[in-house]
Amino acid sequence: GCGPIPVLAIAAALYSPRVAVVALESNPISADIARHVVETFGLAGQIEVRNADAAAVKLDQPAHLVVSETIETALTSESL
Repeated sequence: GCGPIPVLAIAAALYSPRVAVVALESNPISADIARHVVETFGLAGQIEVRNADAAAVKLDQPAHLVVSETIETALTSESL
């Protein structure tokens, strides 16, 4: 997930005000912290942090781009 500091989501939102991001984090505490960080940056209008599993999430509309921060072997047990 995006973790408590959604660096790539923030970078994308800062790059352009036209960017809308859905950042996913499976840990509820990390998701809450990420929401706070997004609000602190004033980007809550562009970034939606969801407490969700990326392998099972359903988006409201098709994504134009998907970015995954896969660290080590976290996704080796997930079907692709």
